[in-house]
Amino acid sequence: MAMFTSDINRVTGLSGLDTESMVEKMMKAESMKYNRLEKQKTSVTWQQESFRQLIKSMQGFQDKWFNTTNLSNNIGYDAFWNNYKTSVKDAVTGADSNVIKVNSTTNSGRYDINVTQKAETETLTGNGVSKEIISGKTDTEITESIKKYGEVKFNVVLDGGTKEITIKKGDLDNGKKIEDVLNSKLDTAFGKGTDGKSKVTVSKGKDNKLTFKPNGDGHSLTITDSERTEGVSTTINDVLKDGSKSFEITIDGYTAKVDFAQDDTKEKKLEKIKEALKEAQNSNGDKKDLRNYISIEANGDDLVIKNDSKTESLIIKTKVNNGNEETKDLNPTGSLAIFGFENPTTVVKLNSKLTDVFGDKFNSFFKNGNDTTDEIKLNFGGKEVSITKDDTIQTLINKVNNSGGKVNLAFNEVTNRFTLKSSESGANGTIDIKDENTKKFLKDITGIDVVNKKSNAKYTQGQDAIFEIDGVQTTRPSNDISMNGINFTINGTGHVIIEANSDVDETFKKVKEFVEDYNKLIEEVNNAFVEKRPKSGKYGYFEPLTDEEKKGMSEDEIKKYEENAKKGLLNGDENINKFLSSLRSNIYKSVDIGGKTISLYEIGITTTKDYNDGGKLQIDEEKFKKALSEKGDDIRQLFTTKGGIVDNIKSSVESAIGSSGYLRKKAGVEGSTSASNNDLTKELEDITKRLADERERLYNKEMYYFDLFAKMESSMNQQNSQMAVLLGMSGQ
Repeated sequence: MAMFTSDINRVTGLSGLDTESMVEKMMKAESMKYNRLEKQKTSVTWQQESFRQLIKSMQGFQDKWFNTTNLSNNIGYDAFWNNYKTSVKDAVTGADSNVIKVNSTTNSGRYDINVTQKAETETLTGNGVSKEIISGKTDTEITESIKKYGEVKFNVVLDGGTKEITIKKGDLDNGKKIEDVLNSKLDTAFGKGTDGKSKVTVSKGKDNKLTFKPNGDGHSLTITDSERTEGVSTTINDVLKDGSKSFEITIDGYTAKVDFAQDDTKEKKLEKIKEALKEAQNSNGDKKDLRNYISIEANGDDLVIKNDSKTESLIIKTKVNNGNEETKDLNPTGSLAIFGFENPTTVVKLNSKLTDVFGDKFNSFFKNGNDTTDEIKLNFGGKEVSITKDDTIQTLINKVNNSGGKVNLAFNEVTNRFTLKSSESGANGTIDIKDENTKKFLKDITGIDVVNKKSNAKYTQGQDAIFEIDGVQTTRPSNDISMNGINFTINGTGHVIIEANSDVDETFKKVKEFVEDYNKLIEEVNNAFVEKRPKSGKYGYFEPLTDEEKKGMSEDEIKKYEENAKKGLLNGDENINKFLSSLRSNIYKSVDIGGKTISLYEIGITTTKDYNDGGKLQIDEEKFKKALSEKGDDIRQLFTTKGGIVDNIKSSVESAIGSSGYLRKKAGVEGSTSASNNDLTKELEDITKRLADERERLYNKEMYYFDLFAKMESSMNQQNSQMAVLLGMSGQ
């Protein structure tokens, strides 16, 4: 088969010569140079990959320990060494105190702090926003359900106050209307207002659905589910006993039925029940997964059934061998499903349109006499905000908060209240709205009165933090304090003592991790430098395989062979030796600190005794901690000062992989311009060009051989024809 001209169709062997085989053998000899170039290209590619892996490891070490975006983990910065144990104790009792939380400190020391006042941010919480709540079911449907289940419980939350309402079957006797019963229960729970009217009323609409409504504006109303009872049904437990024949459960008209075999174990019965719940049917043939509504689990000898709040009807039916059938109707206590409510019934939500919630009251802001406008302008701190009829509560909040008006607006879906908060804490961070239309909008729509601030549901006046620190009276507009090298947050008032002491254990832990990572890098680089190329046979080394050589080898054989061929490619490399020598030299240097010198070995960090380790470090915990306790500042400066240990290590790494580093120039760094502009890439480009030239030469050579044999065949065929003619003539 042709090696370099396989794209040409030939007809050979007509003369009896195996031309293909002969040319192939001749081309193998001719291809030796091409094969050597292929192996060389593969070898250089592997070298580049090995160099880049080392560069990647150096970058990882550099990014972790010298990263200026994470100074607490940058061993060359003071923040790395600022490790302190702090305690906050009550000045009188000595007990732990939460009056102050220490966030960080840069010094050891003792601080006597007496807080007499916390800083507060001026905050106004409105009197509530609400719409009426309409049931999802009619009065008749609700009445029938209550009579069926005996009672129903639910919570009504008015302006944050919660009352549980219970309606029993007997409350509806003698034709009493559900709305009348509810109004009576609500009056008992909440009482009447100062105007003598009910605080919450229930009425029936034209569609026979019930409407719950607070009396007057500025109130929040929510209906939630009472705490549910989720328990054990002894009827269900009987199903698990021997002799049970069937089990049937019906949820809101959907039924799951199971037939048991005589020898079914309790576990098998439970498995069958769960499988039946997975796909139940009602009378219409609709499929429903009842596991979305209840769960059944074995708990010892009991079978516990837990029901979902959306489940209105839950009926359990069992049959045993004697034919007796028992039915139990379990209504989930307090289920809002009876009313067709969501849980909770928060009707005013962040995505509610302002015009839907506030109606004419909101729309009136868009009227000016007989004229209407598409938008209104509000003003917060001199910053204008445009509001349209398409705005929701959320978009209103976003517009106000993004205006730069020095206030923040929020809405609580649970309490249905707006809150307006100054963006600046302290006594000077007052909410000062000057625009009259904005004042009216806030009062009418959000329920917040920025004029008579104390009339709001909740008002917090802005004030500064007042405290003494070591006898010095101090005020600050914020509770986050930074002074005397300590950062703390004031949580309350009281007299405390803060003590901060150097955390030797934490600092040792961090330095030990640094040493371990340094040693991993040294080990990886040194292994690449000393690793020898394994021999294949007595004399030769494992060389890269050509495509031809891979034929006849399994994938596993190729993988194992190439693992050996990739070893030792950087053995004795001068660039790696340069890096290791530079690193060892720089890390051993003594550092001048204020006229005195200090080195790593003085604080318990030395090189290992094994020369083959390539310069790994070891740390003497006892000696290092002792030095840290006695001269911690000197140790910090040893690493952080200009020309110190970290600077020296960074210098070695930068010289190798920096923008003009020798390893970068040698192999390039992935993701940078050097990836395509480096010595090895240029060498690969040169080899690729030589391969192309050699392939062209071989192509021409192979063509020459095939042409030569073609002419030989043609000549032989001609001679054979002539011979045949002569033989034919002599035969005549």
